[in-house]
Amino acid sequence: MTYEDCLKLTADKWNSLDVDTKVEILNTLEAHEAEVNSRIACPVEGRFLYTGNDGIVMGQYDRNTCKIYINDSQLAPDSKYGASSDRILTTLLHEGRHSYQHQAVTGVIIHDETETKVWNENFQKYITFQEDPKGYYTQPVEVDARNYASQRYQEILSERDTVSQLHTETKQNDVCFSQILQTPDTTSNLATPLSNETDLDEAKSSFIEQMESTVNLSYETDHEDISYIDSYDNSYEDSASESITI
Repeated sequence: MTYEDCLKLTADKWNSLDVDTKVEILNTLEAHEAEVNSRIACPVEGRFLYTGNDGIVMGQYDRNTCKIYINDSQLAPDSKYGASSDRILTTLLHEGRHSYQHQAVTGVIIHDETETKVWNENFQKYITFQEDPKGYYTQPVEVDARNYASQRYQEILSERDTVSQLHTETKQNDVCFSQILQTPDTTSNLATPLSNETDLDEAKSSFIEQMESTVNLSYETDHEDISYIDSYDNSYEDSASESITI
């Protein structure tokens, strides 16, 4: 499944997909994000995370397994966030950013030295959601992950619109060329000879290549286990170890 395929599926068709397919899409998106940011990709798995009346743990980055866990209870269409891919995608981007931060701090990738130092100090004195929700929410690594996810998500929406537009134009182009094949030859009053189909296919391919060349999907280019929490009253992310309690 290509990145472009996944972008299209996160739109209107998301609700009709099964959980396994959604996880497959999330893995493809994570692999793409890792490539864009020159970091190591994390396997993405669906896993039940805390889901209660006081909040929902949407996702978790596990530093020990280097995996991103997405709350699979929220992948179901009838769940609080199951009807749309929006919150799932921002969670994926948020957790992927934590992976980036950890890889920067541990020297796996090169990042701005000053900011990396701030992240490292933050991880050494990390504030969990249970300890202090406000302190947790305002600490540097969480602010950075939240800002990155918000900005990158808007870029993805733009990319998705571009891919959708290209797909629509390509389908329209198919119809156009199909009509041309059926257009009578005005000089002979006969249908266009079948031998011309090859020339039309070549012209069609050339036209599609020109359209595709206009699409520019460009991008700007561990210590704690960190989770992304949605609270019914407030939105917070949470640091977690092997298990999470709120």
